[in-house]
Amino acid sequence: MSVHGVEITLSEEVLGIILDIPCKVNRSVKGCKASIDYVQRATKFGDLKCTWVPKRFIKGEHQLYFEFVKMVLLPRTEKRIVASLTNLFVMEQLDTYEAINLSGIMLEHMHRIMTVKNGKHGITYKYL
Repeated sequence: MSVHGVEITLSEEVLGIILDIPCKVNRSVKGCKASIDYVQRATKFGDLKCTWVPKRFIKGEHQLYFEFVKMVLLPRTEKRIVASLTNLFVMEQLDTYEAINLSGIMLEHMHRIMTVKNGKHGITYKYL
């Protein structure tokens, strides 16, 4: 790139520093799990031995995170009253103000649920 005849190069790291945007961003939630500390803080039993947590075992403000994740970020058609380990991971990222690649995570989720099962897809994004 040339600016007023001066050749410059900008990398993702340099742009992140200039714009004060973190470069280390979670680009995928595939296979990610919430930390044990967060699970203990957010749920009433706090272990990662199970693959999902019923909504009634999620504490107070963390239920609000769960509702936001299941209705806006990672919607699905089935099991809407349980939080998966992926949901808990995204909830932890929101709770700790960690940067996430929102569009990348939503596209990854859409790709995963658009695979047809029994002639039906699981896409539930209503406002695209």
